[in-house]
Amino acid sequence: MRRLQVLIAALAVSIAILSSPASADPADQTVSSIIEKWSAGFNKLDADALASLYSKNALFFGSTPPLYKGKEGVAAYFNALPRWKSPTVQFTDLVVTPLGSDAINVAATASFVVSESAPPVSFRLTWVVIREDNDWKIVSHHVSPRMSALGHSRHRPSCQQRSHVVRGQIRA
Repeated sequence: MRRLQVLIAALAVSIAILSSPASADPADQTVSSIIEKWSAGFNKLDADALASLYSKNALFFGSTPPLYKGKEGVAAYFNALPRWKSPTVQFTDLVVTPLGSDAINVAATASFVVSESAPPVSFRLTWVVIREDNDWKIVSHHVSPRMSALGHSRHRPSCQQRSHVVRGQIRA
């Protein structure tokens, strides 16, 4: 009986170690950290905090037609957004693909809630994240409206998406 208890305890410790954040994939950890900071910045509409997550050479296509360049362009984009009372963003359908040791390709769905009376607005999002000055920065940002099979913008996440959403956090 004692051997069984020791075996169960060892198994529990092994599972805890393997499921800890320290053992998670480094690319996933990097992207999770960026998403956490990006969400916090967006929730406060803090253009400087958001711009700090981008490369000095960033190319940024947001929800408006112009291409914004560099941190200054990213800050200009976010400073031009309406001053919503309490905006939030939710990331779902996350795909993270390392591109060697200094670049990560990211795809996701980002759903934005800008008013309690309006449904969420969902966008397909892609980022390329690179190592720059010993930190990870978004060098390419592109969003496009999420479209239904009929070609109409999809403003509400599906039931499956809603079940995987955690405000400001990633859920696969």
